[in-house]
Amino acid sequence: MGILRNQRHERFCQEFAQGKTATEAMELAGIKDARNSTRLTKSDEIRRRIDELQAPAVEKAEITIASLIEEADRLLQGAEGKEQYSAAIAGLKLKSIYAGLYVEKQEAKVETTEHVIERQPNAADWQTKHSAEEDSRLAAAVGPSARSH
Repeated sequence: MGILRNQRHERFCQEFAQGKTATEAMELAGIKDARNSTRLTKSDEIRRRIDELQAPAVEKAEITIASLIEEADRLLQGAEGKEQYSAAIAGLKLKSIYAGLYVEKQEAKVETTEHVIERQPNAADWQTKHSAEEDSRLAAAVGPSARSH
């Protein structure tokens, strides 16, 4: 496809391909009305150019992952050949991590706190707790002078 004829559109594509938001890319490209960013990103010509600009980075990432897997495989085979099984297992684990097939187990601890709410005693509780006999004993202990107040 190559460079776009419209220099502002080309600059927009370059900035967007580098990770800028559509609005930021428009501002950097000198496009005044940033409200057009959605329309511009939906254009087939713009999408193709952005994909073209991002392709080398995608290929580089794939090569890097592939080469890491190959290297881990080479180390794994070497460890197996020397009967170093712990190293071979570590190499196999590393290879599966690079391939995206291994995920470390993660535990999440959740602690709860129980709150006990006690209600305040009321008159019914008081009557249940104290019998009539205890009430008369208390009244006698307090005496007649306390009742007159």
